[in-house]
Amino acid sequence: MLPAMLASSTTVPTTLPFPLRASVRAVAPLRVLIAALAALVLVPLASAGCPHQGQELQVMAPLSTEDEDADRLLREADRAANEGHVDEAAGRYRELVARHPSDRITPLAHLGLGRIAVGLGHYDEALRELELAQQGGDPVVSERAALYRGVALHLHGRSADAVPVLAPLLGHTTDPEETRLLLDTLATAALATEQHVMALGALDARLDATDEREQPEVLERIREVAARQLRDDQVDLAYDTLRRSGHAWRHVAERALRRAHDTGDVERVRAIASDLAERGIPLDGTLATLVSRAERIAQADLRVIGAILPLSGPAREIGQRALRGLMLAAGTPGHGPQPPDAPQLVFRDDAGEPERAVRAVDELVSVHRAVAIVGPLDPACAEAAAARAAELGVPMISLAASDTAVQSPLVFRLHPTLDDELTTLVAQALSRGSHAFAVMHPSSRWGQRVAAIVRREAEAHGATIVADESYAATATSFTAEVGRVHAASPDAIVIADAGPRIALVAPALATVGLWAPGSVPEGAPTSRRGRTAVRPRAVQVLVPSVGLDARLPASSGRYLQGAIFAAPFLVPAVPASGASATTPTPPSDAVPTDLASFASAYRAQFQSEPDTFSAYAFDAFGLVRRAVLAGAQGRSDVARWLTTSSAGTPTLGASGGLDAQRHPFRATGLATVSGTAFVPL
Repeated sequence: MLPAMLASSTTVPTTLPFPLRASVRAVAPLRVLIAALAALVLVPLASAGCPHQGQELQVMAPLSTEDEDADRLLREADRAANEGHVDEAAGRYRELVARHPSDRITPLAHLGLGRIAVGLGHYDEALRELELAQQGGDPVVSERAALYRGVALHLHGRSADAVPVLAPLLGHTTDPEETRLLLDTLATAALATEQHVMALGALDARLDATDEREQPEVLERIREVAARQLRDDQVDLAYDTLRRSGHAWRHVAERALRRAHDTGDVERVRAIASDLAERGIPLDGTLATLVSRAERIAQADLRVIGAILPLSGPAREIGQRALRGLMLAAGTPGHGPQPPDAPQLVFRDDAGEPERAVRAVDELVSVHRAVAIVGPLDPACAEAAAARAAELGVPMISLAASDTAVQSPLVFRLHPTLDDELTTLVAQALSRGSHAFAVMHPSSRWGQRVAAIVRREAEAHGATIVADESYAATATSFTAEVGRVHAASPDAIVIADAGPRIALVAPALATVGLWAPGSVPEGAPTSRRGRTAVRPRAVQVLVPSVGLDARLPASSGRYLQGAIFAAPFLVPAVPASGASATTPTPPSDAVPTDLASFASAYRAQFQSEPDTFSAYAFDAFGLVRRAVLAGAQGRSDVARWLTTSSAGTPTLGASGGLDAQRHPFRATGLATVSGTAFVPL
């Protein structure tokens, strides 16, 4: 009966013949339930207080009357019902109500009429009669009336009203048929209103009240609800409230274990596994693997530091540079076996894809038991990886120049953002007396963002934006733009572009008389090829790190002397011929200890120049190692040290470690052009 009844509903017929017990399994789902109701009319109403066989309940004595006529009408109504004469039974019940409205047994007549009306599909009439039965004052009759009232409400399409009527009756019914009716109806009504935890409780009880023939069907329904219909936000409630000796709890527990694993709640995985073992419930192969993985996740290897970098895809060159920095920080490549306590670098390629970054976090934590993770570089990958790292409880030092990933107390950002750099540059110009800013930038979303940040910072300190000039990303001539900038009379100009573009914009500004402070030519203005001479004047030139090109001072330095660049990392110059002995190249398995030895080792091992990406990756690895060497015993200790103790740590880049907000302790360094080189400020 149950599986059919719990299937998708069908149209409820308005009338049903009695008796229908023999045809129960041949009719449509809701008709099955109504057939059961009709069959229940055969249960004598006067025996409402009698327990069924095997029960040890203390119940009230059945209702009785001293009025012989009332007693006769009730007995005739019951007999007619037993014989399947529904119309005759209904007539006798109505006659009893009409002739003896105040008799003690009259509520039984209302109950009988209500049950008949439910079986016939006359739900409004049933609700009226059953409410009268409930008002009769007898608690046993009232509870039976409530049962059928709940059934009527559910079949009438009012499942949300039926549940609170039926739920309090659990454990109160004494007749086996009525018990099954209660549990069947409560389960279907609860499912209809997405109260899946209550539905599972009812199905558990239904299993106890089911004969051996129906048990497989009930068990399958429990599995279906627990595995597919129970919402994720209901799993924990079901786990905590369902009867643990019941069948539903074990399925919910398995679901809760999987969910705890997916959300990285290692301790809950272990607790659920312990609960299942205590109940003697074995774990299948998949669940056993999840528990084993949880044990590995919980036990970090203090030697292992993971890294997630774009080693393939469009950003692979940048990823390779960062990897080289990590290899130097870990003392690899080396020669011969490393000591047992030597740090180990395990890296994975995200190819610039967030999904791969998440999988990389899973593998680094569950397989390699990394104590911390460095990277990724891409903001979207960093955000996805950070969310997973937070779930698994592993600290992550993001190398992305974005704050989107720093949402968890376990996630840190070491690299400066564009906001950090521009805020620092504007503050530097303000400290030198600038108050009128111009901005030149590409006509892209990035360029618009530059202009918005500069405007915000300048206006916050009482300065103004006198010119905002954008140009096409492919532009090579800037005559109109620099003309408008000159007309606005700025005393500071932000040029936001890469080095090759800076090399074109700076001389264009010079043609209208705007020079970096140390580049202003001496003497009176001169005229060239018939053009009107312009008097040169100094303006503070500000450039974010995207323009920090080592070739720029040599190619365009005459226009940029004294210009200020954001410089998260400055590459030390290659020693002059004959001076290399002052900075010996460290052994290939030795970890560089300062900027000079890092640059020397990088050049020797990779035949190229180090850059910001390699330096910051080196620093991130070094910060984790410092935490371990300071006594960290696990991932939470590493995260705590990074938050509270890393500020002021010597680093190759400008960061100087991390602050309490998990950002770089120093946002960025600054450099200026002096002669043919960048020098730090």
